[in-house]
Formats: sequence, structure tokens, C-alpha cells
Amino acid sequence: MLHQKTDILHVNEEMRKLFAEKVLQSYQLPGFLAMEHQMKRKNGGIFPSEHVVTPIYDDEGAVHNVVSVIRDITERKRFEQEIQKRNHELSTLNMMIEAVTMSLELTDVLITLQMIFAERLRIAGGAIFLYHDEQDDLTLASSWGLPTSMVTACKQLSVSQAYNEAVVREQQPIVRVNWSEDAPVLADLLQTNNPAWQSYLGVPLVAQGNVQGVADLFHTRTDTFSPEDIAFLTILGQQVGSAIQNARLFDAVSNARERLQVLSHQLINVQEAERRYIAAELHDEIGQSLTGLHLTLELFARLPIEQARERLSQAQALLDTLMGQVREMSLSLRPPMLDDLGLLPTLHWHMERYTDQTGIAVRFHQKGIERRFTPGLEIAVYRMVQEALTNVARYAQVTEVFVHIRANSTALDIQIEDEGIGFDLDDVLSRQASNGLSSMLERTRLLGGDLIIDSTIGQGCCISAHLPLLKQEVEEL
Repeated sequence: MLHQKTDILHVNEEMRKLFAEKVLQSYQLPGFLAMEHQMKRKNGGIFPSEHVVTPIYDDEGAVHNVVSVIRDITERKRFEQEIQKRNHELSTLNMMIEAVTMSLELTDVLITLQMIFAERLRIAGGAIFLYHDEQDDLTLASSWGLPTSMVTACKQLSVSQAYNEAVVREQQPIVRVNWSEDAPVLADLLQTNNPAWQSYLGVPLVAQGNVQGVADLFHTRTDTFSPEDIAFLTILGQQVGSAIQNARLFDAVSNARERLQVLSHQLINVQEAERRYIAAELHDEIGQSLTGLHLTLELFARLPIEQARERLSQAQALLDTLMGQVREMSLSLRPPMLDDLGLLPTLHWHMERYTDQTGIAVRFHQKGIERRFTPGLEIAVYRMVQEALTNVARYAQVTEVFVHIRANSTALDIQIEDEGIGFDLDDVLSRQASNGLSSMLERTRLLGGDLIIDSTIGQGCCISAHLPLLKQEVEEL
């Protein structure tokens, strides 16, 4: 618009005056003024805008004219909101993981979970149930914002008669918005003649394919739980499920005091290693991507429109990279296929991924592990192979590594061998950080097995584990 008043572009008179005040202030400043505002389209729609105001002075230093460039930054704002949301989700996950690693007490886990749901995610009402497999029932462990009558009625529920039975049986999130038709029992419990509650999401708390509990979330709007929100809460539910499982396992062995002390020490070491890994991933990978995205967005104010569009494409690429890093981080923490497909497919997947990332070829030979084993044995074998291969990539200085796994009717044997630079075993184990070897020793002991680590400086390393199969696994042969 040249030589025309811009009043028609302003949302209202108050916004116009505010804009005019800022422009007048720019006359006292050198150079130009860049600011964000809101403007009105021809059709009356309001959009976020960026303004670059440049006063033009005459020979006497008085403002002679003003050049104002207005840019529609709707897309940029959308990207910024998406980044803020992803950052909030990452921060929430990190908070949950940190809380879990700081305490194995079930009470602490539940307090943290309720705080995240009620305060951080601002979910108006909810209930957290613990599932008991032997009794096939749910007990109410925590609740907030719900009618007292519902809390009283739900202290203990038989799953076959519970309103959230589908969440337990299907191990999938369930959304309800039509109480009377979809969940009449839930409608009665919530006293929905009072229109406070409009939507429900049941989130399974799952660990290693087993339901540990259910988080029931209620809100006052029907559009609260978007597909993206459900996906995020499902991931959070997996973390919580693992935390509940760990807390239950810890409680089960609490009477064995001497063993508990040793186990606690080893668990703390493993947890601290995981925290360091997560912190490093957030700082080195995701943090760098966020910084790059932030810098790219900051440049928009100083670029012509055509270059700004190019920067927008770069921002989209950085956002795609960031989302990929989050997915990669999730896979590194625990691959879902281990629960779904079992040990052998997961090992094949991990070794292919390992070779792509490191350039180290894995010569893998197996016999008898095509079948399923108990979840505890599968995760232990996967973690031991994962930790051993990680050490090879970090320290061995080789181009190939050999992995042999064999299972028969009584035991499963693992051998991981490389011809690298080797190390002094006593020296490594005496350090605080033993590069995963202490964790491998502890996993083997917990399964009643034996671990032999044979390494000499300059002559490579061979790790051998012998794990007896449980009676349950032998009977399934």
C-alpha cells in the first residue's frame, strides 16, 4: 500500500493506537524497528504479522516519511507452537524418567505421575489404577478432580465388570465422548447430568507386554485428546508401566536385605548411565537441532520474502530431523518389536542398525532362538548384546565382531568376540563406570547364570554368558 492509510488493516482502534505508539517510538531509534503485531485481512480474519518500520529523514533530521513492510507470519507461529509443544513433551518425558530413576518406591512414582497429569498437562480429572494379574482386578491408587461417589465406587474393580475393561484387554488407548451410548456405567459414575465432563481417555500402563495399570483421564472439552496427544500419552504410559513394574519387582525382593543392597547399588549405576545417555542425547542431538531451528527462525526478520521462504523450508527440514531424533531416542530406550516379535527379529534389526551407524560388520550365528522366551530373559539377552556391541564400537577399533547365540532344552549361551585392542579387565571393573560390564554381570547373576570376560591388551575380547532356562521355558519346547 503506497500513500494510503493503514487503518483498515488494524484489528481495532486500540490495536491501531498501540501500533502507532510503537512506530513513534521508533523515530527516536537509529535504523529500523522490527516487531510482531496482529492485522486484519480483507475478509476480516486476523493473522499474526511482523513489521519492519524504517523512518526516512530529511536533511534536517526530521522524519519525512515511513516505509513499513508487513509480513504474514502465520506459518512461522505454527512452527514455533509445534516446537514448543514437542519441547514440552520431551521435558515431561524427561521429568518422568528422572523421577523414576531417583526412586523405586511405587508411592513416589504415583505422586509424580499425578502431578504431571494434573499440573503439567492440566488434565482436569483422573484416576490411576494398578492391575493385579492373578486376581484380574484393578485397585485405585490415586485420583484427582473426580466426584467423591465415583472414587468410593472404584476403590476395587473386577476387570470383567469395569468401565475400562477394554483398555486392559486390548492394551490400547480408548477414547469416549458419548457417555450414554459408549459407556453408560461411566456416565452414572461421573454423574454426567452435570456437564463438567465431556471426554475420557484410558491409557494402558504397559511393561514388556504386560499391563501394570490404567490411567483414566477426564476433561471438560470434547476436543482435548488429539491423535498427537494420544500418541504422546501412550509413550508416557509405557514409561510409567515400566516404572510400576520396576517398583513392584523392587518391593518383591525387599525382604532379602543383603541381596537388596547389592541390587540397589547396581540399579543406581544402570539408572545413572541411562540418565547420562538421555541427557547427552537431549543436549547433543535434540538440543543442537532446536538451536539451529531457533536461529533459522530468528533470521526471518532480517530477510527478504523469497529468502524467508527458503529459510522456512530449512526450518521444516530441521523439524523433521528433530522428530526423527525423538523417534530414534525412543527406539534406543526400548524397541517395541522386542515385545511384539521376540528376541531373534529384534537382534537382526539391532545389528543391521548398528552396522549402518558404525560401519562395523556383525557376523551373527544362532541356533534355537527362533522361539519366544520369557520377557525377562529376552530383554536381558538383548541388553547384553547391545552393551557388548556398544563397547566394541567405542573401544575395540575393529571392522567386524562375531556374535554366537545358541539355545537348547536347558540353557541359552551367548558369545561376543572381537579381535580389537583389548583391555585390562581388573582395571576396567575397578572404575566407577565400567562400560556396561558390571550391568552384564548383574543381569547374568539375576538369571542364575555365569559370565566370563576374557580380554588381554592387544589381543581382543571374548564375552561368554551361560543362562539357564526357567522351567516354564523348558516346558514350552
